[in-house]
Amino acid sequence: MTYSRNSCPACGVDPLDSQEDACPQCGSLLASPRWQSHEPAYLRRRLFAAVVDHIIAIPLTQFLVYLLMLGIGPLSNGYQLLWSQALYPLYFFLTAGLFSTSLGKVILGMTIVHQTTGQRLTWKEAFFREVLGRQLNAYLFPVGLVGVRRRYSRAQTIADEIGKTVVVRKRNA
Repeated sequence: MTYSRNSCPACGVDPLDSQEDACPQCGSLLASPRWQSHEPAYLRRRLFAAVVDHIIAIPLTQFLVYLLMLGIGPLSNGYQLLWSQALYPLYFFLTAGLFSTSLGKVILGMTIVHQTTGQRLTWKEAFFREVLGRQLNAYLFPVGLVGVRRRYSRAQTIADEIGKTVVVRKRNA
């Protein structure tokens, strides 16, 4: 199902009455300026952005662990792994909290917004999405995007649902 002007940009329920101010299904504010210029991003685009993000985050995490080892001395393999696991979500949390996106999403013209208001993420939403949601998604579904659920007309991960977010892309004008 593709996005249309008569469907909700947040949950994809279709058709909507043109008189509605909010979606009857999810409560999204339909007049939000964000929904005038953005539409949901779908699986293929999100998958490519995730690959780019992991290509950036893995070496960055390893570099930070290396710097840590320079500062406090050699670590056993178990401690290196522990620090890597602790620092890895930091990339995603900081980029989502600061910019409401990540480098992979920037390259593909996407951003993360609140699912009903269409506004950029708060630090609380970024924490729930990127730290709690991603970890839960990783443990329940070892391959990250296998956890994508096609609820309504958009691909949403468990992390999106926990953070009450949706990934959107710039609409072609």
